[in-house]
Amino acid sequence: MGKLTAFPVLFTMLMSFRVITAKTKGKNPTAALVAHAQTTSTSLSFFGLVNMVDDPLTVGPEQPSKLVGRAHGFYASSSQEKIGLLCTLNFVFKEGEYNGSSLAVLGHNPTMHVYG
Repeated sequence: MGKLTAFPVLFTMLMSFRVITAKTKGKNPTAALVAHAQTTSTSLSFFGLVNMVDDPLTVGPEQPSKLVGRAHGFYASSSQEKIGLLCTLNFVFKEGEYNGSSLAVLGHNPTMHVYG
C-alpha cells in the first residue's frame, strides 16, 4: 500500500461493517461460556469469565443486512475492579470486496464506561 495509506483504507473498511450482537440462547447461539474461575460468581466484575463467539459480520446494523463474513473470537472479563473485557476477534470475510481476507482485532472493552 505504501506510506501511511493503509490506515485510512483499514479505518474505512472497519467503519463499513457491523458485528451483530452475540446470541447466547435459543436456536443456534453465537456465543458460549467456555470457562470461569471459582470466584467468578461472587465477583462484581465477573472476573475470570470467558466466552467464545462466532457472530455474523454484516454490511450494516439494520436487519436484514447482507452477511459478508463471520466474527470469530472470544471475550473475557479481565478486570477485578469493574466490568472490562479483553476482546479478540478475527473478522473472516466470505463475500464482497474482502472475500478470502481476515482481520485480527485485539482490545479492551470497558462495557460500563459512559462516554460524553
